[in-house]
Amino acid sequence: MPPGSSVTLARATLLLSDLRGVQSTTLLKLTQKLLIKQLCVFGQSVVVDDGKISFSPPGPNNIYLPHLNLLDLTTLQIGHTSASAQSSQSTSRKGSHQSGQIERDSQ
Repeated sequence: MPPGSSVTLARATLLLSDLRGVQSTTLLKLTQKLLIKQLCVFGQSVVVDDGKISFSPPGPNNIYLPHLNLLDLTTLQIGHTSASAQSSQSTSRKGSHQSGQIERDSQ
C-alpha cells in the first residue's frame, strides 16, 4: 500500500470511529497495526507496549512523518476506549450489586 494511502486510511478510520460514537477497539487496533507496518517500511522500528509507543535507539529517524502523529492519536483512543469500557463495566456491576442488596433488604 502506498504511504499516502495508509495515512488517508488511518485518518478515515479515526474519523469513522469518532462519528460512530461507540468506538471499536478492534478497528482502532487494526489502524494501529497498519501504521506500525507502514513505519517499518520507512525503517522505523516501533513497539507499542501497554499503551506506550517506543522506538529502538536512537529513536525515530524522521519526526515529520504524519504516521507518528496518527499512531499517537490511535493509541490514545484505544486507551480512552478501554478505560471507558472498564468504567462502564464496573458501574454496571456496582448497580446490579446494589439492586440485589435492595431486593434482599426489602424481603
